Amino acid sequence: MDPLSISASVAGLLALTQQLIQGIRDIKGADKERSSIRDEVFYLSGLFFNLDGYVKSNELQKGVTSLLDGERGPLAQLKKDLEYLHSKICPVAGLKKLGKSVSWPFQKNDIEALLRRTERQKSLILLAMGNDQARLAQEIKDDVSYLKDGIDEIKSGITQNRLDQDALRKEKASLEIMDWLSPLKFQLEHEDNYESSSCARLTGSEEFKRWERGDLKTLWCVGNPGVGKTVLATHIIHRTQQSIQRETETLAYVFCSYKQHLQTTENLICAILWQVLNDQPTVPERLVSFYHKHNRRGSRPSLQEWSQLLQTQLELFSKVTIIIDALDEYKELDSRKDFLKELEKLPSVVRFLITCRPPLPTLDGQLGNHAAFEVETREEDIRRYIEWRIPREP
Repeated sequence: MDPLSISASVAGLLALTQQLIQGIRDIKGADKERSSIRDEVFYLSGLFFNLDGYVKSNELQKGVTSLLDGERGPLAQLKKDLEYLHSKICPVAGLKKLGKSVSWPFQKNDIEALLRRTERQKSLILLAMGNDQARLAQEIKDDVSYLKDGIDEIKSGITQNRLDQDALRKEKASLEIMDWLSPLKFQLEHEDNYESSSCARLTGSEEFKRWERGDLKTLWCVGNPGVGKTVLATHIIHRTQQSIQRETETLAYVFCSYKQHLQTTENLICAILWQVLNDQPTVPERLVSFYHKHNRRGSRPSLQEWSQLLQTQLELFSKVTIIIDALDEYKELDSRKDFLKELEKLPSVVRFLITCRPPLPTLDGQLGNHAAFEVETREEDIRRYIEWRIPREP
């Protein structure tokens, strides 16, 4: 066996262990199993480093190196196991960096079987480093029988790995499509403005109770600048999130701002659609079709196409809540009317809560049967807001 050949094999294994170590660090969950794999990979990395020293200093007998790096030798077997780990861990770690929630990609039984195999291969490498050629040859012969006994387990793992890889590719494609869908994401605005006050005056009002139980389609919360309409909206968003208990219910929200040039009617409709789809297990085929048709051209579907897709998706739910804050800050009057007309087209399962400055916008029907609640500032509200805001100031 050419020393350069075995040295190259060991170097490749060392590189695999380094990539795995970083990949394991990027994944959370299954702490016990993750620690076991991490410790094993760390140990193998050190073992390969020492073995590389033996090879480069010509301390291994020729017969030993042939057995060590043979087709059935421990280096070949460890390479298979490490490549299997790499195929499962590193793509998942990549998705984690993209911001997607991911889980530990192994079952407990997978880890136990893999650790048994690597433990045997480590003992063979230690025999090789002791130049015990006769025993190494016998152990490798015995190891062939051991591997045959586990052939069904290995085949099953390979099949599952292929399925997992396919799932990961689809997951990555879905992330790309969802990112293309909407340039507007409102989660940060909600988190930045949420304040855990009770908003008891609103939630205890007759208008709100009628809206919450479904007797009203739209509740307009009207108030002058600075009275806390945005804080009120974030409170109702949080309250609604906590009340959703079935997969047939969903929530979407919009924070309008005159400073945001990206806030067009089309993009706001897409932002609502993005939120509705974000927790779904799959991306609808129609959206996939839109993506493949328009992405390469640098074009976008029409407002009518987006609106129809949103309508179709919302019809899958039994109850949909859409909360819109600061409608009066959305562009000029004509654009505002266009946006509201698109909202009027949404299915009957949708209810709205909208905050704005007075007066109410002129619109036929005012988004179905509706009521208005006047938002006012009271001394207690001002004190609570100041107490909440001061720690957040730079």
